[in-house]
Amino acid sequence: MSETNAITITRQLAVPLDSYRKQALQNKMVEGRMEEIRITEHMKNVTDSLKTQIKDHQKTQTDAARALSAGFEMMPVACEDRPDLDRNKMITTRLDTLAVVSERALTVEEVKHYSAKKQTVKA
Repeated sequence: MSETNAITITRQLAVPLDSYRKQALQNKMVEGRMEEIRITEHMKNVTDSLKTQIKDHQKTQTDAARALSAGFEMMPVACEDRPDLDRNKMITTRLDTLAVVSERALTVEEVKHYSAKKQTVKA
């Protein structure tokens, strides 16, 4: 007689679910959904952050191109406002070049304020 040798193999076959396995699969579903939501939120935050960085760099490029085209760039420059009571004007002067930037009429409140100071200095 011939002897047969059996080997053990594994196959994907249907196995009925018991209550423990049903609960475990439900828990897997919930955990998977929670992780999906977390990753989706993280992706949104990263995307928003990258979009902001791109916009910042685009603004830098636009500002540089505008300055090159115009031949100047807008920068903070120290200025001084000085009232001219004889002409009823407020004169704004750049402190780096001493050029007059603007002149405007004094407001009623400014006239009262500076006139009172002028009288105090004269006395």
